[in-house]
Amino acid sequence: MVQFSYRHAVQFFVGSTILRLAAIYSAAFLVVVSIATVHASEESAVKTVESVNVSLVSMLQDYDTAPGNESARKIGLTDDLETIFRNNLDSQSISRTVLGVAWRRASEEQRGEFADVFVRYLAQKYAKHFPRLVGAQFVVVDSEEIKEYHYLVSVEARHPDYITDISWYVFQTSNSGGIVNIALLGMNILNVERRVIRSLLQQRNGDIDRLTKYLPTRHES
Repeated sequence: MVQFSYRHAVQFFVGSTILRLAAIYSAAFLVVVSIATVHASEESAVKTVESVNVSLVSMLQDYDTAPGNESARKIGLTDDLETIFRNNLDSQSISRTVLGVAWRRASEEQRGEFADVFVRYLAQKYAKHFPRLVGAQFVVVDSEEIKEYHYLVSVEARHPDYITDISWYVFQTSNSGGIVNIALLGMNILNVERRVIRSLLQQRNGDIDRLTKYLPTRHES
């Protein structure tokens, strides 16, 4: 029979204590790293929106001071908004959401073509809401993580006569990110476009190629 000596007991106690402490410190380290990663991702999401704010102010200044008639100025505004969207929206994610099942059926080529024209469609459709913000300053007032890797960044467009709230929903990891939704003037764009795009697709018997061809003409100036 093996005798369990006092020395063995002490060694066992010390060894098990070290293992428990190592596990505790390891868990604590992982928590700290996780918190730091979340914080860094949220900071990146805020920086994305701050960059958009700067671009919007520049876009509206150009619109306000551009020569020519109103129609030409609106075309310039739409083109500028499209550039902002292309640089900052996660068009693949938004397209996947609005198309639903049709996205899963589509080929890679069809997905790319749809996502490309969909950005132009969004700019054409929503550019008309921005002239009222000429002279406004865009200020980030809050940010929060609403689910893993998804952040809500709240902005106030502070016009001398009124304040307009804009909510930017940003998907952000340590490596990549992009805006996946916008709420403006009481409109949740993702919800609106999910209904509109699926209705348009149904009208075309689910033919995504016909829908892709049609979208750029829907809100032409």
